[in-house]
Amino acid sequence: ALFLRNNSNLYETISGQRIQFCYFDLASDSDLNAKKLEQFNPDILVAPPSMLGYLAGLVSSGRIALKPSKVLSVAEVLEPIDSELIGAAFGSEPGQIYQCTEGFIAYTCAQGSLHFCEDLAIFERQYLGGEPGKFVPIVTDFTRSTQPIIRYWLGDILSDGKGCDCGSVYATIGSVVGRMQDCIVLPAQAGDRRADGVVRILPDSVGRVFLHSGSTRDVISDYQVEQTARDRLVISLPSDLLDSDVQEQIATGIKELCESRGAASPSLSFEPLVRKSDFVIKRRRVQ
Repeated sequence: ALFLRNNSNLYETISGQRIQFCYFDLASDSDLNAKKLEQFNPDILVAPPSMLGYLAGLVSSGRIALKPSKVLSVAEVLEPIDSELIGAAFGSEPGQIYQCTEGFIAYTCAQGSLHFCEDLAIFERQYLGGEPGKFVPIVTDFTRSTQPIIRYWLGDILSDGKGCDCGSVYATIGSVVGRMQDCIVLPAQAGDRRADGVVRILPDSVGRVFLHSGSTRDVISDYQVEQTARDRLVISLPSDLLDSDVQEQIATGIKELCESRGAASPSLSFEPLVRKSDFVIKRRRVQ
């Protein structure tokens, strides 16, 4: 079963005597998709983390019954809190297929490590200053006869991986952190001598503030952070958290994060989170 924004003739070629393939349109009604999925009862479930989280909630609440032997995340960043919630519902952590318009970048092996597809391309690394082990990949693809991809700056932020026991010689990725345009860019503290006078804070660093705020780890995954001005962040939370001490803990966490990175603390405002049922739009918790 494959959940995506668009189907393709390439995907449909999977169907045959040994494999049944079913495409689910993310633009279709989510409840109807869930019922159809339950009837199809796939062995392999492939979907963006936002959809996998929605389905995991239905499974955990007993509204549908699903027991896929493999769950694969695609199209969006799989954050640790999502992986944990999805894994708890389906019995094992989801794997990842990391690809984009520019090509097939990486996949998860049987040991759970995300490996670059180094049989298809070279992945050079442009490391980010002040962020040890974080880099932007520069891709050169050897397989294309049209639309050459030669030293293409991908714009995704990745972290270095470690060795893997699966035996593959292909390099591993620790995690897909997010996109460069999703970094929070704040003025540097007074007296800081950075050439451009700004500090970039990666989206995963912001996410850790929410992950470790209070004892609400099971619900704090539902949030949105938007930078609306050079020194202002708007934080959207579920209504039941706006009147709790979680709001104060988040504010303290953001301040400590900024101080540790040499950034001036932004002004914060909190708003009720409007939950979106539209899975067509890619989820970005930090913008």
